[in-house]
Amino acid sequence: MNNKKGFSLVEIMIYFALVSMVLVAATTFTWNLIKEQEKQQSLSEVNENGSFVMDKIGHNIIRASDIGTDTKFDTNLGKLVLTFPNSSELAIDTYEKTINIGEGTATTTKLRYTQDGNSVDLTSDIVDVERFELIDFSNSNAHSVRIKLKIHRLNPSNSKIYEAEQSWQSSYTIRKRK
Repeated sequence: MNNKKGFSLVEIMIYFALVSMVLVAATTFTWNLIKEQEKQQSLSEVNENGSFVMDKIGHNIIRASDIGTDTKFDTNLGKLVLTFPNSSELAIDTYEKTINIGEGTATTTKLRYTQDGNSVDLTSDIVDVERFELIDFSNSNAHSVRIKLKIHRLNPSNSKIYEAEQSWQSSYTIRKRK
């Protein structure tokens, strides 16, 4: 009787081919999963920034007593100045900031809010404000403003993974105080 112990060369080659195909498939799946997670994280960052900004602006407009004379309407990257019943003012405007990303630098346009000489950033460093436009449609009965906001994620490497942008538009009216 012929007793065979071990595998033939053909069997070993088939085994390695099958294992290689499984490893390639698993690696591809994992890589795609990581890229999709990065993409979702970019979209989430943009959405969180935009929603926060619009909520903050809306909250302050509703509390305000008037729109300040320094407000810049009908221009991209405008400036919103609100006055309050206690005579304090709040300004929401944009400014440019250079940040470090990886081994390089990038310039981002950020939204900030300034009250009593103190400024607070409304947007994070990894998003860029592309549009902040204010449109005045007030009349003799009410002060109203429409806000158009567009934010995108900084993407100095132009990678599709980090491409994310979103636009918001909303209108607010200052409540009359009795």
